[in-house]
Amino acid sequence: MAASDYLMAARSSADGPRSLIHVVDKEGEFCSTAGGITSFLDVHGLLDRGTDYTVVGIMGAQSSGKSTLLNILFGTCFEELNSQAGRQMTTKGVWFGSSPKVSNVLVMDLEGTDSVTRGQERHPFERQSALLALSVAEVLIINMWQHDIGRYVASNYGVLSTIFEVNLQLLAEEIRSSKSPPNRTLLLFTIRDHVESESPISVISKQLRADVERIWSEMKMPAGLSHLKLSTMFDIEFVALPHKRYESEQFNSQVDALRLRFTDPSSPGYIFGPERRLQKTVSVPATGLGHYVETIWSTIKSHADLNLPSQKEMLAIFRCDELFTQISDQFESALEELRGLVETCYQEDFKKCATALLSSSLTAFDDAATGYHAGTVARKRGELQARLIEHLKPLWALQLGHAKALALAEFKTKADSALPKQKASDRFGEIISDCRRAAKQRLEELAAKSVIDSASGWSRDSFVSQLQADIDDCVEQLKQLQVTRLADEVRVKVRRHLLPQCDRIFELAPETMWDDVRDAYEQWLSELQGGTLDRKLSSLSLDASRAEKFRSDAATDALLQLHEEATKHAAFVKHKMIRLFDQRFRLDASGLPRVWHQERDIRKFYIAARDHALSLLSLFSKFQLGRDSDKSPKKGGMLPTLISESEQAALRTDFQRSCEDALNAAEASRARALHMTSTPAWVLPLILVLGWNEAMTILQHPLLLFLIILIGAALGVIWYLDMWGPAMAMGKIVVRQVTSAVMAHLDGQPGRQTPDSIELSSSARRASPRKPDRSPRRSKSPLASSSPLGARVTAAHGPK
Repeated sequence: MAASDYLMAARSSADGPRSLIHVVDKEGEFCSTAGGITSFLDVHGLLDRGTDYTVVGIMGAQSSGKSTLLNILFGTCFEELNSQAGRQMTTKGVWFGSSPKVSNVLVMDLEGTDSVTRGQERHPFERQSALLALSVAEVLIINMWQHDIGRYVASNYGVLSTIFEVNLQLLAEEIRSSKSPPNRTLLLFTIRDHVESESPISVISKQLRADVERIWSEMKMPAGLSHLKLSTMFDIEFVALPHKRYESEQFNSQVDALRLRFTDPSSPGYIFGPERRLQKTVSVPATGLGHYVETIWSTIKSHADLNLPSQKEMLAIFRCDELFTQISDQFESALEELRGLVETCYQEDFKKCATALLSSSLTAFDDAATGYHAGTVARKRGELQARLIEHLKPLWALQLGHAKALALAEFKTKADSALPKQKASDRFGEIISDCRRAAKQRLEELAAKSVIDSASGWSRDSFVSQLQADIDDCVEQLKQLQVTRLADEVRVKVRRHLLPQCDRIFELAPETMWDDVRDAYEQWLSELQGGTLDRKLSSLSLDASRAEKFRSDAATDALLQLHEEATKHAAFVKHKMIRLFDQRFRLDASGLPRVWHQERDIRKFYIAARDHALSLLSLFSKFQLGRDSDKSPKKGGMLPTLISESEQAALRTDFQRSCEDALNAAEASRARALHMTSTPAWVLPLILVLGWNEAMTILQHPLLLFLIILIGAALGVIWYLDMWGPAMAMGKIVVRQVTSAVMAHLDGQPGRQTPDSIELSSSARRASPRKPDRSPRRSKSPLASSSPLGARVTAAHGPK
């Protein structure tokens, strides 16, 4: 038969189309292909059944009616013996056929044993084909004639021994590693041409079972499996079939009953009942059966050790690798849309979309790999899942990158809203800790919403670490801002508290000025560092060196501001000296102008006032905050010069000149006072005698008395205040103005004024100064000030 004839053989009968496929030819070559078997299964609706199908094989002696039984039982169309042409080999090799009468069954017809055609060469092929049937079929029908029972060759006992031994070799490792009993193969003995009256089926069954048990017991068991019983590995049943020709009705009836055991679960002795624990289609899905059969036969032909579980695993690996590549490519293509979304921003439904894609891909794999070697499928499924998750991991990393950015933005927002806007916070550490905890929690929430449940290898620790690092950078910036604000607060406190206090000290300029300033500075520094400054620095969690540097900088800045304030006061030291000299020389202890009497030593007052005023020049010449016992660079010692030596010399010379002018004025004032008060003693009695009448007149007229008292009081005040000079000047101005007015009036006519007189009057008014206010209370001369110039003017006119 040509190779094309082996691929598919079709015949027609009343039952409809029946199809066969030649798998192994007479020479023992695999004449089909894995794809050919797959196409055959697809044509007959078995390819999509997964593992929901059954392989039923048959073996027996040549010309024992195996193919005939299969055709009647399952409706197949295997070639049958033409007895008229002689008894010869009909089925050559191994064939597969569809089963129209029993759904989801693939029938396997083997070449008969004990063939004269093969002669002495029959044993290798018999064992090879039987081993193939045992590797593929879950139900193996052993067809024998009744009259062959008791014969070793005709009963296929030799083949059975080989089957048992090889079957144990195939499944030994699986049996050792499995905790549950292995699935069994059903050995269904069909006794052909049975005559119940001659040999009851019960007797035959008992004899055959005993023979099979003896074969099992005499077989060499693999290591560690000597305890296994025949019933552990095989389920054995016996079916008696009458003669097909002479008892055709009974034969057909028994075959129909046997068919019901394949199709009807309620039928007694249902072949696929759960109690049988049959190895369901050897765990090979229909999609991989062709490749599996080809691999098994190749291994058998090469005389290699056949490890049936390994072959199943290889088949599963082959199929799963195909699915692996196919599904991975499809998954990668499906990810492109999700990738485009994730690259833009954080996706709330990332987990849902990714899980759906992953689940659909794994479901497709599960559906396509159903029925293959469970361990291999599970392992490959895990590998596929790991590969798909690896495809998802870059997207997940992008997603967590966006989540980290959102958490960082939330940290910045909360920190910005919680921290004061214009000043440093004394709760900085607490606020940052709360914001940091909230940001981390936010990242954990977003990450939990994005992680795939099955992606156990995905760790967000690196993203949490990155977030902490980014937060640390932000915290460092916020710390720097807080430090800047705290420094500004210290400067404000210096301006509001320390500088006003020191300004008063500089203004008063006592001898202990620098000690007072130093005490004020140290007290302010102590209050500052023991209060909010330490609390805020502690809240910032600065390291010791940085905190100490800030305190040092704050103290130095305060010193610089004090230095600036001292410099301002030093610029007016001359005015301070003159004012202090005036206070000590011109004014008495009550703050009133000093009256120089003859008995007073003017130069003594002068020297004391001058020396005391000159001490200011020494005080303001250097910026000193240290005592003699404290010359440390930090809190005292000599700092930059406020007034240089040359400036001091110029100020001292100018000041002494001013002081000498004041001394001369004081001496002149005392001389005038002595001259004006040197009246002879006899003048007073003479005035009293000669002016007695006038005095009585004044005393008798209250108005005149009041006027004299008023004038006398005014003259007394002028004398006491030593304001004769300003008073005389004002008097002269008044006299000139009155004289001008009288002269203008005398030059005119009564009742009218000529143009010449008007012009003269206008000229006189323009020439004369403005008429002053005659009110004594409003007469205030600028010469009466406390300045040295005022003192000199007063001295020139002399005291009263």
